[in-house]
Amino acid sequence: MENQILDDFVLNKIPTKDLSIKYETNQNLIKSFLKQNLGVSEYRRLSCSIGGHIISTKLKDKAYRTEFINKLSNSIKNTINKKMLDKNYYNKWIEKSKLGSSIGLEKINNLLENDKRFRNKWIKNCKKGGDYIYSNKIGIHSPLNINKRKEGSLLGLKNTSRKFIGPNGEKMYNKLEYDTAKILLSNNLKYEYEKIFDSDNANGHISCDFMIKKDKRIMLIEVTNWDKIEEKCYELNKKFTIFGKYYKGCIKVVVNINKIKKELYKKYLSKNILVFSINEFKDFIKDFIKN
Repeated sequence: MENQILDDFVLNKIPTKDLSIKYETNQNLIKSFLKQNLGVSEYRRLSCSIGGHIISTKLKDKAYRTEFINKLSNSIKNTINKKMLDKNYYNKWIEKSKLGSSIGLEKINNLLENDKRFRNKWIKNCKKGGDYIYSNKIGIHSPLNINKRKEGSLLGLKNTSRKFIGPNGEKMYNKLEYDTAKILLSNNLKYEYEKIFDSDNANGHISCDFMIKKDKRIMLIEVTNWDKIEEKCYELNKKFTIFGKYYKGCIKVVVNINKIKKELYKKYLSKNILVFSINEFKDFIKDFIKN
């Protein structure tokens, strides 16, 4: 029987799980037997070869192939999302992305300058695309398509990868949003997360992280920890201007991670916007409830 097990494993490429069923023997015992007779390195090589052969055979089935690709894609995405929480990994990722982008642009520019065939094909495709968009008026920024852009943007906002689950079960972008939501709920303040406002921008809408109502008072809250502070404040000032058109006299609040970030944001935000660190926000909400 031992020779048969060796032949089935080496020649017939039968995995150890199936061998244990065939010979009614514990799978771990079969593995130990194969390692002793083949050597550990050869056993591992053959195991990988058999596993690869089984997968390649199964991949011929379309349904299995689709399921396999989805599982692999989700596994890779989840792994990257976890690694992105590490600031060093995140920064290295950004650097590599920028480098890859610059190399790609350099290669395209080089081809456009030195490869006549490539350049003519590029021009032809650009002209074809431009003519199609112009004749059908379907350009992404066409005023005729604002409803489609809004619909697509809202769908994208809904499907954006978010790593944190909020207190009410909603998907949130980061822990700072989660902590803000917890502070509101701990003070018996119901909130609306990602409140959508119509806007005349390219997407046809903007969103506010949190909106709360108490009596006749309305508070609109943006939560941010971006490092490009001046750029982010420019966007926030525009957003709060639009919010103010919908809710005149509303309380406008920005929540940051700490006092250092808070002071940096205050330099560029409008004077009518209140800025707090997350710890200061706790006290502010308590006072808001009392008053």
